[in-house]
Amino acid sequence: MSTHPLTTRNTNSDTSSTVAGEARSNLHLRFSPSASVMLIQAGSTIVCLFLAHVAAHPDLLLSMDRRPAGQFCGHLLCHVIMGQMDEHILGLSLFNITLPNTRTKLASVSLFEPRAHVEQCKSPLINATGYIIRNLGHLALGFQNMVDCLNGSFLCQLDFVNVSGQPDNIIKSTSPADMCDHSGIDHRLDRMFVALDNLAVGFHADLAALQQESSDVRQILEALLGSVGFIDSQIQRYNGTQQK
Repeated sequence: MSTHPLTTRNTNSDTSSTVAGEARSNLHLRFSPSASVMLIQAGSTIVCLFLAHVAAHPDLLLSMDRRPAGQFCGHLLCHVIMGQMDEHILGLSLFNITLPNTRTKLASVSLFEPRAHVEQCKSPLINATGYIIRNLGHLALGFQNMVDCLNGSFLCQLDFVNVSGQPDNIIKSTSPADMCDHSGIDHRLDRMFVALDNLAVGFHADLAALQQESSDVRQILEALLGSVGFIDSQIQRYNGTQQK
């Protein structure tokens, strides 16, 4: 009876030794010098391919700062650095895509029109700056319309000539959903409510001034009517005297 547990322990010990030997053999195979070299080469190849992929694509950045600054309630920036010297920028364009299935052009800058151009219908509400220098492009807008700043969704389109000499384009968009911090929106809402309050105060002041003017006009009309009545009574009196 006492030998059975001992036999079991010896069997387990032999099995454990076999498993440990196989593990050491596998470990030796995995981390042999030739395998390490292959892993390093594979890693280097992946890094090179990744860098080549990144370098082969223009780096197009689009951001919307919805915090008020100065006379503008928000700023939209589209910036690009080309990945290859053989690629050339043709132009940058910014669009309003707030309404579904619509793309309203706001402004643009191009190799053939190096100064930023704002679409005529948007000129009073938007200020634009921009430039294109070979493989570097920049287009920035300042908004004065609170609706654009609070709810606007925008798209930037880069038109360029790729390394094959063919025209190509890349687009990137941004919306209010991209914002992680809503404190800026709360601040703008506070400003909007203050502006509405100021408008209400101005309206009430204008209404009071109009009511005063109306009262003055009424007094003048009453005075004129009184004068007309007096003149009419004098005419009737004169006519009665002439009849006698």
